[in-house]
Amino acid sequence: MKVGFALPHQGPVATRENMRMVATEAEKMAYDSLWTNERLLVPVKAKTAYPGNADGVLDEEYKNHLDHLT
Repeated sequence: MKVGFALPHQGPVATRENMRMVATEAEKMAYDSLWTNERLLVPVKAKTAYPGNADGVLDEEYKNHLDHLT
């Protein structure tokens, strides 16, 4: 079985240093892959409510994303 690990690319832990540290440790531990998601945009004036919260607003932590390609 191959196992991967998600990088800290979102929220308050999303820093260049944290991503490098996690990637280095994952390599040492022989993980097969590293993952990120591709959502880099945050709606400024959403026309529909965000379904993940009762108040319909995207959590603040999800508004900080690092670009996964760079």
